[in-house]
Amino acid sequence: MDWQFDGEDIIAACRTAFDDAEGGTHNSHDANYLTFHRFPNFRHRTLANSVR
Repeated sequence: MDWQFDGEDIIAACRTAFDDAEGGTHNSHDANYLTFHRFPNFRHRTLANSVR
């Protein structure tokens, strides 16, 4: 995973292992996707308003 600050957000690129139509991966270490995530206004997040 690699991440950085983008204004008030955190953005992250993650290696992700996921079963797909082509058989997926042999184990979770063999990532077959790269996913992008944005955590908006992370400084204002609490457990009460987090996504679960």
